[in-house]
Amino acid sequence: TTLANAGGISASTFFGPAASAMVGSKFFVSDYANKRILVWNSLPTSNGTPANYVIGQTNFTEDIANNGGVNANSIGSPFFLTSIDKYLFVTDERNNRIMRFPIE
Repeated sequence: TTLANAGGISASTFFGPAASAMVGSKFFVSDYANKRILVWNSLPTSNGTPANYVIGQTNFTEDIANNGGVNANSIGSPFFLTSIDKYLFVTDERNNRIMRFPIE
């Protein structure tokens, strides 16, 4: 389907996927309108594979900008992703910042 969050916001739906990056074996996708980054421990091999964890929200079903307040773990609007060494860098447009997350 082409509907945003088809079936509801979850570990396998998007509302504005903007960028992706690989850091080691982990695969990251910025989900701009859901204000989060979905993370798979390895590159998914089929459509609809649920993410293993989420960055920027406390669970897979929330889409609150700066969930918990503006801090090192909240995200307003993640857009571009890139990796350098074992770090993921994220442009957070809503908060006018670039965030760095260590990935192990």
